[in-house]
Amino acid sequence: MWDVNQFNDYLKGLTGKDMFFDKIKPDMKKIAKYSCQAAQDVVEARKNSHELFGYDFMVDENMNTWLIEINSSPAMDYSTVSTRDFYISL
Repeated sequence: MWDVNQFNDYLKGLTGKDMFFDKIKPDMKKIAKYSCQAAQDVVEARKNSHELFGYDFMVDENMNTWLIEINSSPAMDYSTVSTRDFYISL
């Protein structure tokens, strides 16, 4: 598993461009926004609480970002060094 900077370096080597920060990340943000908007009328609000969602994405060979699934209350444990370092940086 790569962290975001390793993935971006790999993509720069393939394309010569900053694909992650210029295209993929904005696409991921749009997908997350649209999915929340699509569900806003069916999700019940609960006073003094919040919900955490985990989004799984895939990027194809044309640098298109695809939503695989959305998880409610995703695991927050460290599965790899990359995920441990991500959580520590928060």
